[in-house]
Amino acid sequence: MITFVLFISKNIIISGYPLYPIQQFGSIDLDWKVPSNIIEFYKTETYLEGMNNTNITFNNFSEKFKFWLFLPKLDGLFNKMYLILIITFPLIIYKLKNKTPLLIIYLLAILQFIPLWHTSPQYRFFFVFIAFLAIQELSFILKNKNLKVYLVVFASIITAIPVFISINLNSFTSNHFAMTLDTFKLKNIFTPEKNTKTLTDFTKETIDGFEFYSPNEDIYFWITGDGNLPCVNKKQIEYFHKYYKYIPELRSKKLNDGFRSKKLN
Repeated sequence: MITFVLFISKNIIISGYPLYPIQQFGSIDLDWKVPSNIIEFYKTETYLEGMNNTNITFNNFSEKFKFWLFLPKLDGLFNKMYLILIITFPLIIYKLKNKTPLLIIYLLAILQFIPLWHTSPQYRFFFVFIAFLAIQELSFILKNKNLKVYLVVFASIITAIPVFISINLNSFTSNHFAMTLDTFKLKNIFTPEKNTKTLTDFTKETIDGFEFYSPNEDIYFWITGDGNLPCVNKKQIEYFHKYYKYIPELRSKKLNDGFRSKKLN
């Protein structure tokens, strides 16, 4: 209940919607509430991200599911693993004596996927269930304790490799913005890495009275970087200004009070 209250509160503070980006459960009349048509734009973009940025809006459910299941590289691999685990895990529950805890987690894995399917069915959002269900099945199948220890050691070594050795991820992902991983450096013991990979200059811009700092023109639409506040990509501001007739504005003279969407005439 505490987690749920914090989740709802966070959504309201950020967007004005208790279950953002789902609008069907109502909204609160706050001046910073995100306009409905912008939410629909965001939902469409995040859904397409889960479908490898392919527009399959007009496909029926079976076509969408088949497309999602056979996505390339890691996306398709983990999607298939998730489906196999969902199908096979009830057998594990049936065989075990203490069924209730695993049954609850199994039902949560299914329930979580329902809203994800309608918003953004990316494996990173349900990977925790893939890991948990897979470990439970392996523990059930493998009876030899020594073999289990060897597998844990092997998994630890494999997962540690990208922490210390830079690898190219072209074989695992189609996202050209995530082809390499940052590796651990000794200086990170005392000094953390910057909170962005975007190294760019920033220019002060003004659009329809809104002043902000924007990264260089060659930066991707959704990327901003670590610039002076308020900092946002100019491409975003121009896009919503042109197609949705909205512009951000400060809610007060203090930056800490945040922003709201101003409707243009």
